Amino acid sequence: GIPPVIAPSATLDFQVEILDYKGNMLTDATLADSSPLTPRTPTAIKAEFERRQMAKAPEKTGLEGFIEWARSIYVFGFFEGSTGEALPWYLRPLITFPAMFALVGATFYVVLSTGSVTLEREVVDMDRELLSLGRRLLEGELS
Repeated sequence: GIPPVIAPSATLDFQVEILDYKGNMLTDATLADSSPLTPRTPTAIKAEFERRQMAKAPEKTGLEGFIEWARSIYVFGFFEGSTGEALPWYLRPLITFPAMFALVGATFYVVLSTGSVTLEREVVDMDRELLSLGRRLLEGELS
């Protein structure tokens, strides 16, 4: 039980009404038995296709069609929940991904334009540097 709503050891009676029966899905004998309502013959497949085409709403054209197409774009999101609840605007992938790319690009531009990181490289002749360091060590300049 769930006190105080349902007492412990309470007997619960449920009335169940079966609205639809689609076959026994727990004991599949064949692939065809696993989904008995799926059309299997060419005639049944054609009839089902035509039924679905007739049930489909006509496609919108012009600006309405473009807006409907834009709303149907799906970009996966890390923050999507199974509840179907709409995300806050700042977590929607169509906003966050371009914003991330813009932020990274702006940061890269600032770093390069301020000279924090340069693409130029100073070439140092290591052999000459090591020889002069060794000579100074031998002469006792560096002790």
